[in-house]
Amino acid sequence: MDQILVDSGLFGEGLVVVDTPKGVGMYNTSLADMGIEPTKLTKFSVDGIGWSPEIAAERRNPDYLGHGPENRVAILVSPDQDRKPIFLPTFSFTRRLMQNFLVRSMREVADITRDSCVCLQFENGALEYETPKDLLFLDQVTVEVSAGTLIQSASEQRQLVTSFMTPDLGCADPNEIHQLCGKVIASANAHGDLRQRRLEIPPFKFSLIGSFWSRIFGGVFVLRAGAETILIVEDETWLPKIQPDRGERYHVYGITDIDGIIHRLIKEDMLKTDLNKYYRENPAALAELDELERYLTVDAVCRIAPDCDISTMSFTKQKGLLAAHRDKVPSVLSDLLKFRRSFTSEVMGKTEPRTTEALGLLIARPNESLDVNHYQRIIWMLLQRLQKDPPNVLKLYTHDKERFFALFDTWSPAKKRWAARYVSANYLREMDKRDTQGGSS
Repeated sequence: MDQILVDSGLFGEGLVVVDTPKGVGMYNTSLADMGIEPTKLTKFSVDGIGWSPEIAAERRNPDYLGHGPENRVAILVSPDQDRKPIFLPTFSFTRRLMQNFLVRSMREVADITRDSCVCLQFENGALEYETPKDLLFLDQVTVEVSAGTLIQSASEQRQLVTSFMTPDLGCADPNEIHQLCGKVIASANAHGDLRQRRLEIPPFKFSLIGSFWSRIFGGVFVLRAGAETILIVEDETWLPKIQPDRGERYHVYGITDIDGIIHRLIKEDMLKTDLNKYYRENPAALAELDELERYLTVDAVCRIAPDCDISTMSFTKQKGLLAAHRDKVPSVLSDLLKFRRSFTSEVMGKTEPRTTEALGLLIARPNESLDVNHYQRIIWMLLQRLQKDPPNVLKLYTHDKERFFALFDTWSPAKKRWAARYVSANYLREMDKRDTQGGSS
C-alpha cells in the first residue's frame, strides 16, 4: 500500500493491533479450527472482521480469511473491533451486519474474547453461488458463532455442577460420586468457573431489504429499489449466462453499458432526473458544482504538471496553466462552467441549461426519497464505478474505498499528495458515526 495513504490515515487507521502471545495464539487457533493455515507473524493488525493486511501480504493472498470470496469468515479477537473499518468485504452490507450483530452480542463477545476468539460463519442457504444470477435470491444471511471448545466446555461444566448439586445423585456407589467430583474439579482447573459467564451466542439472522454489491464473480450490483430488480455485472463475460428466462422479471447490464444503466435507473425512479430544478430550488447545492470545478481543475493541473505542489499554487495560477495547455483540459470542465453560469447569469438564466452526457454522469445523484442506508449508498457506489476516473476524490473514497486505492496507484505524484491531504481533512469516518438503523442492510 502506498505510504502516502498510510501516513495520511486513509489506509490502516482504525485497525486493532494484535501483539501479545495470547492474542496471536488465540487468532492462530481460530484459523486452524477453520482449516486455514496459522500465521508466523508475532504482531499484526486486524479490521472489523479480523482480516489482517499484514497476514494478507505474508500469504500474498487478500482472500486468505476464508475459503474463497463466497465463503469468507470473521474472527473477533477483541470487542475493540466494533465499528472498525472492513477493508475487503464480500458484500457491501458486511459492515452493517457486523454492527447489528455486535449490538446484540457485545457482552458475550467481550466475555468470550478473554480466553478465545469468536469465529463467525456467514450462511446464506447455498453451498456456493454458481452464477451472478444466484445473488438475486439472497435475502437473508445467518451468522453462526463458534469459539473453539470454550462454549462447549461451559455447557458441560454447568451440566456437571448441576448433577453434582442434585440431592439424589441417582447412585449409591461412592466411586461414581468420586468420579463425578473429579470431573467437576478437572473442568474448573482447565477452564476456571464458567457457570456465570455469558458465553453462548445463538445464530443471528440478518435480513436484506435493499440493494447491495458483492465482490463475487468479479463484482455484481443487485438493485432492488424499483419495480423490477436490476443486475449489473462488472465481469461482462457472465452476460450470456445470466439473461432472464421466460417469466423472470429482472434486467441485466454490463458495467460498460452506461447509457442503458442510467436510463434504467431513471425509469425505476432511482436517480434524480430534474437537476436543473434541483439546483434552482436549492441554491446552497450550487456549492457542489463549485467543488466539482475544483476537482476537475486539480485533476487537469496534475496531469499537466505531475510533480507540482498544487497546494502552493493559487487558483489564478492554476487557471493560467490550463489556459496554456488547452489541449489537455477535459471538455467536461467547460461544460460544467457553462452549466454553472446558467444559474447566476441574467442572460443565460432565461434559457434552460443543457447537460452533456459526460457532465450528467458527474452530477447524477440518487433519488433522495430512497432510504440512505438501504439504497442511496449503493447507487452512489455504482455512480463511481460508471466513471473511468471519478474526479470527486472525496466521494470516491467515501463510497468505494477499494477503487480509490486502486486508482490512487495510477495517479501522478502531485495528485496523490493533494488527494491524500484533501480527503484526510474532509472525510467523516464511518466509525465516528452512530448507526440507528435496525437489523437489515
